[in-house]
Order: sequence, then structure tokens, then C-alpha cells
Amino acid sequence: HMGPHRNILGYISRIGLTGVLFLALLFTGCSSTPDREESQDLARKSYEEAISLQSLKMYDEMTTKLREAVKWDPEETLYQMTLANALFFQEKLDEAEKHYKEAIKINPQLTDGYRQLGRLYMQRGDWTNAQIYLEDAISRPGLSQPHELYNWLAVTYYAQGKFSDAEQKWQEALKIKENHQIRLNLARAYRDNDLFDLAQESL
Repeated sequence: HMGPHRNILGYISRIGLTGVLFLALLFTGCSSTPDREESQDLARKSYEEAISLQSLKMYDEMTTKLREAVKWDPEETLYQMTLANALFFQEKLDEAEKHYKEAIKINPQLTDGYRQLGRLYMQRGDWTNAQIYLEDAISRPGLSQPHELYNWLAVTYYAQGKFSDAEQKWQEALKIKENHQIRLNLARAYRDNDLFDLAQESL
């Protein structure tokens, strides 16, 4: 019975990619050979050209340059993540998923990789995988905007009919940061479950 859930879940497809498209990840240091250094230089050049194209809103050309950067230096998580984010922004979810997974394979501690995979699965309506990756992201250090992840995780619980778990996560999110969208989500969930006093209080 998904009817009551649509009020909350319907907005998800309209959110789009939150935050900046490009992540401020550090270049990883590694030993270099002349060929390796040349490849890294070519990758960096392609990446910088992609950033310039983004500012011009030339997204197809930007994505082409990011693919080049990944081809020249596939072990650099910055390029993998930036390409994945660009593809996510363009709603090319299958390819984005591949590059997010490649990034966390290179660096299993890459919190933003798990976060973005969770967000991607939400976009697909794959609530089980969304829950897995968002819970993984929340359990890791260096988490930015944690209230946002708690909100997303609550939505995944609610979509699976886990109302009490969703309520708990929304309340945890509000303890971290007061937020009108989270209050609205919680109010809708209360309303859908005939808890009108609590819905009114949240509103």
C-alpha cells in the first residue's frame, strides 16, 4: 500500500543533485614513472578543461573531458567522483553508478562515494540499496551535512513501510539541524498515519 507514501516520495525525483557538482577531493600521492607522470599531466589537463566547460554550462563536452581524465588516470578518485557526479546530474544513472563504485573500490574510506550511491538508489526508487549505502555513509568519519543523510535515510525507511524507524531518523536529523523540509516530511508522515496533533506540531 504505497498511496500514503507518495506525498513524501514524490518530491525526491524533483530534488536533483544537491550541493556542488564537483567535490573538493585531494589528489592522491603515489610513486611515478615518466609514463605515469605524463598520463597524470594529461589527466589533470582534461580535468581542468572540464571545469572550464562546466562554468560555460557545456555539460556534454565537460563529461567527455572527464571521461578522458579517468582514462588517463583511472586510479584518481577525484576524476572518478567528478565524472560520476556529472553523469548523475545528467541522469545517466547506470554509468554514474559504475564510477561511484570504482571510486570506493580505489578508496574504501571515501564517505562521499557511499553517500552519492545512496542518493542514486533513492533516485531509482531502489530503497533497499539506498538504505544500505546511506547507513554505510552515516557510519563513516568526515561526514558533511549529516542531517541531510538522516533525512534521506528516513525517506528510505518510510518508503519500505518502516514508519517508526523513519520517525526516529527524522528526529535525529532535527537534533543536528533544524530544517523546514525535514519538518514537512515528518508532518506528512504523521498525517498519513492519522497522527494529526503531531503533524500540526511539526508544521
